[in-house]
Amino acid sequence: MSSGRYPGDRAGTQMASSGGRTRLSVEGRYAGDGFPPNGAPHRRIKVLVVGGQQLFADSLAIALGADPGIEIVGAEPDPHLAPARIRRTQPDVALLNHAPVDANCAEVISRLRAEDSDLKVIVLTSADDDNESLYACVQAGASGHQTTDRQPTELVDSIKRVHSGEMVFAPDVLVNLMTRPRSAAQSRPSEVETQPLAPRELQVLQTVATGMSTGEAASSLGITVHTVRAHLKNVMTKLQAHSKLEAVIFALKRGLIELPE
Repeated sequence: MSSGRYPGDRAGTQMASSGGRTRLSVEGRYAGDGFPPNGAPHRRIKVLVVGGQQLFADSLAIALGADPGIEIVGAEPDPHLAPARIRRTQPDVALLNHAPVDANCAEVISRLRAEDSDLKVIVLTSADDDNESLYACVQAGASGHQTTDRQPTELVDSIKRVHSGEMVFAPDVLVNLMTRPRSAAQSRPSEVETQPLAPRELQVLQTVATGMSTGEAASSLGITVHTVRAHLKNVMTKLQAHSKLEAVIFALKRGLIELPE
């Protein structure tokens, strides 16, 4: 695909996207803490499609681009070229096909987020794929998971939710990630020492585990959204986690917080 095929590849050209949300499961109402106080619409969410065959990448980009809240900045089948695309187009969200040719999903996520630590990544898999490598993707910083048999509207919803700071995983996948035993390759090194969490940090992490958005957590705890984000950043640093979900999983396994019923 030539550079400039998508509007986001051309300097000064924008196409579209609204604010979004993101939770521990795919279910839930819209969480609008990404919108300014006056209710004015956000700029369109910039999305980069990574991995998969060219036809798949192009078709997905076309389907998602039909939503007025989404701006497709490119479709890059070769994950090795994706970092350069990120530098050029500065997407908010990357959709990563789970099976890019000659590339490990977790390694690709690490390279993508090395270009932009704020980049949100949604991993796409087929409906019959197992979850064996999904935990590694979470460790690398994935914010969500979706299957390719879903309707474009469902994927658009996931993009908006991830963009606003939620984590999007189907309930069964989430429980599997939280409760399954880790393989030796997935285990955290024994020499890695974590720092104890403060009571408020544990409270914030527990709200994330129950599926609250950043705005909902702030309202529940009587603090600001900025404070919630600061606490979550501290939590991930102390637990040496690459994502909120990894921090939740680690805290659950340590008995620091409880799995929501």
